[in-house]
Amino acid sequence: MSSLLDALEKAKRERGSDAVRLSEFNALPPRKKRVRWLLLLFVAFILGVAGYWQYHEYYKVCGDCSAQGLDIANTSEMSDEGGSDIESSQDISSLYEPSLPLIDQLSPSLRASLPSMQYQAHVYSQETGQGFVMINSQRLGVGGFVGTAQIQEIDDLGVIFQSQGVRFRLLALEDFEPLDGNESAN
Repeated sequence: MSSLLDALEKAKRERGSDAVRLSEFNALPPRKKRVRWLLLLFVAFILGVAGYWQYHEYYKVCGDCSAQGLDIANTSEMSDEGGSDIESSQDISSLYEPSLPLIDQLSPSLRASLPSMQYQAHVYSQETGQGFVMINSQRLGVGGFVGTAQIQEIDDLGVIFQSQGVRFRLLALEDFEPLDGNESAN
């Protein structure tokens, strides 16, 4: 009988030590959960900082691009309300630099010497006075060439080119097709 009591006593001791082990085991998951949450918060913080940096870098180059587009649209609306027979794009150009012709106002021979231009993007910052354009799928800055035309300036209205000693403007995001031999100037 004593051996039976000893076996029960031994089983009771082993169960007691298992209970301690289980309590130690149950104490670990909350620490792991805290570490996971802290790690998750750290990653979210890093992503937030990276997002803010990207946003800041974009507006350092671009400025408020949407506001520039609204200013140009408002200027053309005002010129249309005035009852002028001149196209609104000519009004915008004359407000900025009156002596500078638009690309459509060039002589037929000069227009024919220029390549077609597909104007895909226009980025300009008034703060830095810098920008770039995408014409014919090429990123170009001041000094870049589109055929024989060299970019002299990029401003909020478009690009100022020079070709064959003549300076002219191409308004932002307007495509250009040169005159062919069959067309004549008005």
